[in-house]
Amino acid sequence: MNATAKRSTAGSVLRGLVLLAAVVATLSPAQAHAPGVNLSGFGTATIDGHLGPGEWDSAGKLDLVLNLPVADGGGTTTGTLFVMNDGTSLYLAVKVLRPQLNTGDLGFGLDQVVFEFDNNHNDGPPEEGDDILVLSPGINIFGVSAFLDEVRTTRAPCPAGVGLCGLLDVQLDVPGTNDGAGAATNNGTFSFFEMSHPLAGADSLNDFSLAPGSTVGFSLLVNLSSLTPFCSADCSASTPFPASGGRGDIAIASSTLAVAIDIKPGTLTNSVNPVSRGDIAVALMTTATFDAGSVDPATIHFGRSGTEAPVTHSAPADVDGDGDLDMVLHFETADSGIRCGDTSASLTGRTLTGQAIAGSDSVNTVGCKAAIRQP
Repeated sequence: MNATAKRSTAGSVLRGLVLLAAVVATLSPAQAHAPGVNLSGFGTATIDGHLGPGEWDSAGKLDLVLNLPVADGGGTTTGTLFVMNDGTSLYLAVKVLRPQLNTGDLGFGLDQVVFEFDNNHNDGPPEEGDDILVLSPGINIFGVSAFLDEVRTTRAPCPAGVGLCGLLDVQLDVPGTNDGAGAATNNGTFSFFEMSHPLAGADSLNDFSLAPGSTVGFSLLVNLSSLTPFCSADCSASTPFPASGGRGDIAIASSTLAVAIDIKPGTLTNSVNPVSRGDIAVALMTTATFDAGSVDPATIHFGRSGTEAPVTHSAPADVDGDGDLDMVLHFETADSGIRCGDTSASLTGRTLTGQAIAGSDSVNTVGCKAAIRQP
């Protein structure tokens, strides 16, 4: 690329970044959370723009349909959103099925991923202090694969009377910090955008503050620029998620997610005869932050320590009558390791995305006197 073209490219990218706050500010006000979109996973990613083997296997995942620029023929392509954390940082990634990443080298524009958060998860419209994360990979004044940490605010230099602006944390008259990292690459088949951001950093005025067990709302905007060099019309396409407005949820997972179980659902005493040749039914409960249908039954065990009996069979059922499907799992009593006098039993396992789970409930052992044999 000659010097004139480089200056043109850098100028177009810079103009795009100047307009970034306006673009982010046009995201639809999120008045409610999208039902059923609750992503969670526990793991650590290396932020290099590459989808490493197994790197995101334990992430919560969501399939996406993304719009393509009309200049490239329009239509859609597929993508995947990945979400996980490691107790210290939140990791986000977007995979886009596309043969090339537009980084501004084509003479205009660049591909871009924007996350906006409902920090306090109150289902309302954007508020002062709500966090925004942007990944704009390309040739620009911020360097290659620029990660931008922004905030919703009325603070200067946001003009008085315009409401909330989307401004860089470092752009504020009393500046914050650009907390996190981002990178994106293309391997000839797909583009991969990945970024990290502290769950609870020092810049609390401009960033969210999250901990394992908390939930934050989010919306996503994926902007794809044309792959036609020096495109002049219909050169970009945007896809918001959720498409109808609102937000999804990200649940901040712990290394082991505590879940609710009900041993022998429908009974009050949870009576277990340790010498019985029968089985024990255990209900894994769906809650506001956990879907029992997300478990991998092949990984579930139950018993004295939670590592003993494997699942013999399972079925969904609304155990507590709240309209959500729980999961009823069955285990051989003889394999559970429960002994006379035990007062609790546990269940352990993993979800389909690899999140470890564990839960306990009380038991009342019966039939033990009859099982005693004199020498």
